[in-house]
This record gives sequence, structure tokens and C-alpha cells, in this order.
Amino acid sequence: MAAAATSASTSTAVTAPTNPDTQITNLKKDIQKLSDELRSKNDLLNSLLDLAHQQSMHIASLKAAVEDTVHWDPDTSPRPSSSSTPKPLWSEVVCVTPTPACSPAATGLLTSAARSRGRGDPPGSFVMGTSMVRHVRVNGSRTFCHPGAFVRDITNSAHQLSLRNPSTHTIIVHAGVNDLKFQQSETLKKDFITLIHSIKQLDKQCIISGPLPSPRFGDIKFSRLRQLHIWLKGHCLSNNIPYVDNFTTFFNRPNLFKPDGIHPNQTGSQLLSMNIELTLRSAKLLSD
Repeated sequence: MAAAATSASTSTAVTAPTNPDTQITNLKKDIQKLSDELRSKNDLLNSLLDLAHQQSMHIASLKAAVEDTVHWDPDTSPRPSSSSTPKPLWSEVVCVTPTPACSPAATGLLTSAARSRGRGDPPGSFVMGTSMVRHVRVNGSRTFCHPGAFVRDITNSAHQLSLRNPSTHTIIVHAGVNDLKFQQSETLKKDFITLIHSIKQLDKQCIISGPLPSPRFGDIKFSRLRQLHIWLKGHCLSNNIPYVDNFTTFFNRPNLFKPDGIHPNQTGSQLLSMNIELTLRSAKLLSD
């Protein structure tokens, strides 16, 4: 009898209907939560679409310049001397507003190049790299150019610049091609991992700008550069680090390079700047 009573009590507890008012209240809460999430994602989508539209307009403005650029001919262009690029101190182009006529100037160990920003205003980000970034201009950033630099040099200089500019929140790095001559892929990977870790330790966001596929490189060096690009892209993706894919943009487009076939010309530098700025702004939108 007692067992039967217990069983009946349990059955009643299981089958007892939920209060309709409670169900409606919970359903309203779920609908409100989903509505808020949908609104947030819609705002993000609109922001990204607006950014994409701006960049497409920029690309359209560059199209004519790209088509009018003289193609590089390796048979008629002289090869650069191996000793023609010394390894000086860091330099920056002084440029309060972006103008093609702005020329490099050194004012001590570190000089300044800012776009759309007053000379005394602290930059929100740095673009640091080899001579490939000499003419890179990114809104709210300053560009530090170190011709001939290796990844380890960038690591050391990133630390120095961060100490001098504590308010800077993002460091964009463009390097690695000069290290290819050592033919030590695993060492180069370790150097990049150390670089990224060092920037994170400084409590800065790190953005890696991928290498440019120079039309001057032979099969072996081009293969090493491509492998570096593939590894960097995968490593950044797996570690939630924004990556600027320049390989796809510059591949098989020698008209974006200077006659030496290595450094980007004016149009190439504008395209590189646009790639970096797009990645920087997208990263900021996704982190907000």
C-alpha cells in the first residue's frame, strides 16, 4: 500500500503541468535575449558592409593607376647590389597628412610619420617593418622602417617603441623576407613566435602583415616565401591574431613593384597600406 501511494505521488509530480504564466515569462525572456543578439550581430554586419564599401571605392580609385603602371621587365632592369642596402637605425617618414611628396627624415633614433594625426598626438598603432613599409601610411598610425631588419630586430625595437609610447594599443609587423636567406625555416618560425609573444607580453594587440611575393625571387626563394606565408596565416588563425594576406593581393602582379622587382612602388605601397588598414579596422570592430 505504501509503495503504491509513493508511486502515485511520484507520477503526479512528474505529470503535473507547468504554470502557464511561468512558461510565458520564460519564453518572453528567451525572445528578448535572441532579439538583443540579433540586433548586435546586425549592427556588426552593417559596420563591416560599410567598411567593405569604403575599401571597394578605394580599390576602384587605384584601378586606373594599376593599369597605367609600366610592367617590370627582369631582362632590362639591373639587379640590386647585395651591399646596396645598409642596415641603419630605425627611421620614420615625417608626414602629418598623407602626401606623395613627403620624404624620409631622421630626427635621432626615432622620427615620426603620422597620417591624419597631429604631430603631438600619440599614435593608436605602429606599423613596423623592413624597407617594404617605407611608404606605408595608415590612419591613426606611425610607420617605422628598418631596412635590412630581421625578425629578431623587430622584436627588440617593438619593446623599445612600446616603452616610449605606452598609450599605443596595436603593433603591426611586416618582416621575415630578409630572414629567408639563412634557409632556416624552423628558426624563423621560432623567431616569429617569440615576436608575437613579446608583443602580447607588452599588453598590445599584434597584427602580422604577410610577405609580398616578389617577382624577382627564383623558384627556391619563392617557395620558401610561400611556405612562410602559409605557416604565418595558419599560426595567426589558430592563435586569434589578425593576419594581413598580402600574398593573394600581390601574387603575379609585377606592376605593383619598383624596377628592382622587390619593393612595392607607389601604387603597391598604397595597396599594402589599404590591406593593413582594412585588417586593423576589422580587428577593432570585432573586438569592440
